[in-house]
Amino acid sequence: MFKLQNTLEVVPEKSESGLEDENPPLPTEGCQLDAIIVKIGQFGRFQITNYLLLCLPIICNAFYSISYVFTASEVAYRCNITQCDTLESSYDEPFLNFTTPQRHGVWDHCEHYAFRPDLEAVLHHYLGADPCNNRSFDVGQRLSCDSGFILRQDEKTIASEFGIFCSERWKLSMVGTVNNIGQFIGRALGGRIALCCFVWLIHTLIALGLSIHSGALNGSKFENFSMTGFMQVPGILLGTFLMHWIGRRWALTSCQFTCATLILAVAATDEGELPQISSILFFLAKMISTGSFMIVYFFTSEIFPTNCRNSLLSFCSCMGRFGSMLAPQTTLLIDYYEYAPHLLFALFGFTCSGLSLFFPETSNKVLPTTLEEAKALDRSMPGAKSKSEKKSAE
Repeated sequence: MFKLQNTLEVVPEKSESGLEDENPPLPTEGCQLDAIIVKIGQFGRFQITNYLLLCLPIICNAFYSISYVFTASEVAYRCNITQCDTLESSYDEPFLNFTTPQRHGVWDHCEHYAFRPDLEAVLHHYLGADPCNNRSFDVGQRLSCDSGFILRQDEKTIASEFGIFCSERWKLSMVGTVNNIGQFIGRALGGRIALCCFVWLIHTLIALGLSIHSGALNGSKFENFSMTGFMQVPGILLGTFLMHWIGRRWALTSCQFTCATLILAVAATDEGELPQISSILFFLAKMISTGSFMIVYFFTSEIFPTNCRNSLLSFCSCMGRFGSMLAPQTTLLIDYYEYAPHLLFALFGFTCSGLSLFFPETSNKVLPTTLEEAKALDRSMPGAKSKSEKKSAE
């Protein structure tokens, strides 16, 4: 195993007169780094082994960082109708047609039609008839559930274990928010780049938000969530291809624009009428979002100089945690409009698509090793001019 010297020796060049220069040029930090990479090799068997080993803790990290999607998910429930429900009653019963209103195509979770108490007294005490009939309920008056709830499945979640229903649903969304607050505190802090931080926030908001709302799609929420994870594989491949084909900046812009458009299409197709098409569009949006997120990782690393790249990348990731804190709260918007979260994600997606054009292009360029070299990347931005161009213009 060879050892690297702290500095690389530079062979002095001979001048045209044949004499050696008395003050040979010193090697720059960038030259040293490139020489070290060439010496030790770039991506061989050792690097591949390290990469695979690092994947193991990252996979385990995903288990506990996003498990609340299931543990804090809502369960389908309805009001317990004391005049009709028994111990053997299930979630779907014929009497629900005249005892419980519908909301978004399913039985209302938190309200039922009012029972006429005077009619109940007559039926029980005088006629001995069954009070569970359509004449015993007033469809013009609704009441909140006050006799418990009937669950559709015997599913164990925080909601069913602690009885978090209706007006207390905000507590479920706080589970994900508090979880990501803990991840935010655990992140290392560095410098501050406002645009990069905002782009990271939008990406984490959309990426995690789509995973959370996958449970509301038609079908099993476990299968839908698994599909969102599967769609990340082609998403990463797509992002890699676009980065090398059209460059980092345009790849990021096009991915976010396409993702936002697909999310709007999900709301436009109306899942109740076209559930298959709506689900396909949703999964495609998740795939594009993953590809865009991968581009952000590469882009952020290439924009910052070597001497502060790790700290600034960590800080941008830290700021992105605010997006993951807000993502669980978007489920509360469904009470106002079923596709309100989708519209929010699309709005931020279009905003991010426009802001990405202000990034300098880093494709096929040497990574900056100093702050001056990082600033030089700005000359590739639209409308940017170098200092010499500005002086000549004056």
